[in-house]
Amino acid sequence: MWVPINTGLPAIINAGVLSLALDPRAPSTLHEAIENAGVYKTTDGGASWVPANDGFPTLRASALAVDPVISDTPGGSIARR
Repeated sequence: MWVPINTGLPAIINAGVLSLALDPRAPSTLHEAIENAGVYKTTDGGASWVPANDGFPTLRASALAVDPVISDTPGGSIARR
């Protein structure tokens, strides 16, 4: 059975997910780049999401990666244009 797990994500019509990046050290942590909305992060397997755009001006990320060494520190997620 499927259930919505979008608490905290923006309600944008016709916005697609551009990229996902799973934290290899914490499997319940996922980063998601959303078209025209920036990057969001969950640490509870998708039950809730928070913006993860700090330090990025007008972010349009098309690819994400999580550094396997410093994934739990600020800057551990990397966005590329």
